Amino acid sequence: MIHETAEKDIVNIAAKTLTGDIRDFLLDRLKNFQKPWVSMGEAEQRESINQTKEAAEHLVKKACRIISSEGRKVIEATVEQVIVKDGIKATMKCTNTFDALHELGGATGQIVLIVTSGAQDFVGEQAPALPIPDQADLLDSAQALKEDNVTPLK
Repeated sequence: MIHETAEKDIVNIAAKTLTGDIRDFLLDRLKNFQKPWVSMGEAEQRESINQTKEAAEHLVKKACRIISSEGRKVIEATVEQVIVKDGIKATMKCTNTFDALHELGGATGQIVLIVTSGAQDFVGEQAPALPIPDQADLLDSAQALKEDNVTPLK
């Protein structure tokens, strides 16, 4: 029973943080748009799409980190080498920061958890985001008008 309560608390904390991160991400995108989408040219829209994609990938990685850490201290590292001999020995490399050094130094001789974040599994898309072309295709526009039963002026 105690374990269930602790597990629910961890999920709620992660959910609260994640909701705030998503909110801040969306607000940041809105604040940085210099003009409405329909007023942007194709190149400006394409740049906005690229910037938003990069920001979204960052957000997904951060979300995976929050969820997988379950409130624990996290140090991001790259596995450089794995040796299998009387167990498994892994060599990892992380950025040289005070926090990383402090956490790793404090964990010497202790059991640690290694969690693969797997953010790559979540960076897909349903369909690509495309800008509105500066010059529309006249045949496509005519077909759309025909399908909408628009009658020509006489």
